Amino acid sequence: MDPRRDEAEGRAHDDNRGALDRALDLLEALVAQGHPASLAELATKADLPKPTTHRIVQAFIARNYARQEDDGRYSPGSMLLTLSGQLSEALDLADHAKPIMRSLQSKLPETVHLGLLEGDHAVYVAKLDGLRQILMASRVGNLLALHSTAIGKAILAFLPSDERTALVARIELSRRTPRTIVTMAGLEREIELVHDRGYAIDDEENEEQIRCVGAPVFDRRGRVIGGLSLSAPAFAMPIEMAHLLGPSVLAAASELSTSLGAPSSALPGQGAIARNASGEYPVRA
Repeated sequence: MDPRRDEAEGRAHDDNRGALDRALDLLEALVAQGHPASLAELATKADLPKPTTHRIVQAFIARNYARQEDDGRYSPGSMLLTLSGQLSEALDLADHAKPIMRSLQSKLPETVHLGLLEGDHAVYVAKLDGLRQILMASRVGNLLALHSTAIGKAILAFLPSDERTALVARIELSRRTPRTIVTMAGLEREIELVHDRGYAIDDEENEEQIRCVGAPVFDRRGRVIGGLSLSAPAFAMPIEMAHLLGPSVLAAASELSTSLGAPSSALPGQGAIARNASGEYPVRA
């Protein structure tokens, strides 16, 4: 076999499929084997030239998606098990949260979301559509920005201060609507308000004509892991109603947190969900 010809054929073959498709085909082949596989076996299973297979497998090894056995064959790596475990936990949590989400929806028959923190974003893991014939753009699996959503701001407000500072420094404060907070000073003021009252409001900041109320969810270690939110068209949830619903959303999120083993000391206190001494809810200027 002529190595130069093999490499040329590999490049020609690569032109017919995108890089992501080739990598995913090979990853599926690696997992589907069920036993350590040689480079030739993987190349055949994924319908890839051996040079391309070798190149992708080496990238997998560098990221712990694959490992090379002592005999030179390849097996799935530890990262696949880690991701599988995280996905299983998220799916289990979504099922676990559904009764609490349905109870919250009884307060207002609108859309309820559960989102979990993943890196520099949150991701929707569960959604209950409202009874109104208005479909929101949100989908399970969608990423949501932390600075413009009620769930995102609730997460930011209850992260440890050093983690929050580092995270806020990394995220882009992109403008989603005319009402989006796009300055660091403005976001810091908003986070302080959210922390004081225990719940966050997305006042048409992420999607025009949509208003949301969100509250943090904590795990058994007392760490914020996500948030629960109630969303509705702005005409169906005036800002005053959003504040009236805040305690109910916070109570539902706290119930979910408690069911996950969160210590009561980690949860926002009753003072956080009550009106302040003047009888007014703290709101953004």
